[in-house]
Amino acid sequence: MDVQANITAQPTERKKSRRADPQRAACYSWEHDLVLPDDAPIAFPVRRPFDEEFRAFHELTWRWGFARFGGSNHIVTASPPELRYSYRLRRAAGHAGFSLGRNGKVRPVITFGQRGPTRKTLLHEQAHLLTFTGGVFYEGDGHGPRFCAIAFALYEQFFAVSRAAAMVIASAHGLAVAEAAVET
Repeated sequence: MDVQANITAQPTERKKSRRADPQRAACYSWEHDLVLPDDAPIAFPVRRPFDEEFRAFHELTWRWGFARFGGSNHIVTASPPELRYSYRLRRAAGHAGFSLGRNGKVRPVITFGQRGPTRKTLLHEQAHLLTFTGGVFYEGDGHGPRFCAIAFALYEQFFAVSRAAAMVIASAHGLAVAEAAVET
């Protein structure tokens, strides 16, 4: 192999790491302006990172959301997603994704970053998983209109957010919110 040829070769074009999500910034601003309860992050003990109260809230909200919006694919199930914590997740409060389990099955996972888990972040990440459409690339809605409708339904149900106020704020941010998320 010619080392010199390898050095002078043109660098390959770098792929974008995120797909386009034009509503992302507007969605975060919308959530901030909704004045959702900003509960203090749960401190992480070394062995038990999620207390029973947080796990109970997770199960309750997931089952409610899944009953209304889930069930359209084989990966997102009525069983609540696994909760994880990662020191590597520095900038984001949380991340919704999928993991390959030991049994070879793909399982939904919500990972919380260094900021620690909050109920607000939990509902935001659950909304991402509930927009999952399946397919080869495990695509969801990003922060699109369906995501916003599902997130809003969760906030309305569990944080008693006013629908009228939320829609005024969404309009002020130029955020597209689906009329109603498709319920199953």
